[in-house]
Amino acid sequence: MAHDLLLANARVVLADRVIEAGWIAAMNGLIVEIGEGRAPAHAEDLGGDLLLPGLVELHTDHLEAHYVPRPKVYWDPVAAVVSYDGLLATCGITTTLDSLRVWREEGAEEVDGQAEILADAIAIARDADLLRLEHFLHLRCEVPMPSVVAETNALIGRADVRLVSLMDHTPGQRQFRDEGKLRDYYRSKNGGMTDAELDVLSSDYVPASLLMAALRLPTAVPNIGLAAAIRMVSKTPAEAVGLRDRGEIAVGKRADLIRVRLARDVPAVRSVWRAGRRVA
Repeated sequence: MAHDLLLANARVVLADRVIEAGWIAAMNGLIVEIGEGRAPAHAEDLGGDLLLPGLVELHTDHLEAHYVPRPKVYWDPVAAVVSYDGLLATCGITTTLDSLRVWREEGAEEVDGQAEILADAIAIARDADLLRLEHFLHLRCEVPMPSVVAETNALIGRADVRLVSLMDHTPGQRQFRDEGKLRDYYRSKNGGMTDAELDVLSSDYVPASLLMAALRLPTAVPNIGLAAAIRMVSKTPAEAVGLRDRGEIAVGKRADLIRVRLARDVPAVRSVWRAGRRVA
């Protein structure tokens, strides 16, 4: 059988276990076979590196740092998106929800009021086939701001909006200084959540931290194995926003894959495939 992508000699991390000497085959962007031991001929040898599902990032503010690298300095928004996209790819992220701040504050020197500009820039880059990742939108709506409803209405109908956050940064309110209180708050939501159910990780401002956190978690928390830790940055976040076609290495899932080598506990992403196509 001819395969579009055939990768072998890897530690393949599935959703529930790790294959220490595994191989995978993909056709037309989908995983079609997973095996152990000797792979079919002509496979690309990954030299014992980790083979993980592409990471799924639900919340990152890092695009803003590319668009406004310093106060009052604005770069071309499409160029900013392309630069940001390339960085996320080298961090192992294949699907991202770009966080856009939906509020406008007079006198602010940050990226307030720029959500529509950045959303349009992402769409332009996508249509021109300039992006390595698949990008969706995460609208972060600051409730006290007087223009938040109008600005949200201008964006909410876009097909790429997958997540909306309601925030209240009114001084002295809605903030957690104590980690225990934060955990208690989220455990009490939706009828109660266990520690095991609090399992989506996000990088926020540092995209490379997403993979590093997942790989270090099994050492920091003994009852979390490697497969469970990787789920927190792939399968679980994907399912949380309805993207059930990706997030795990399984037959029938999209071939979003990353090859990772560890050196002194620091992960280096060596190759990235999105839907079976190498993008980094």
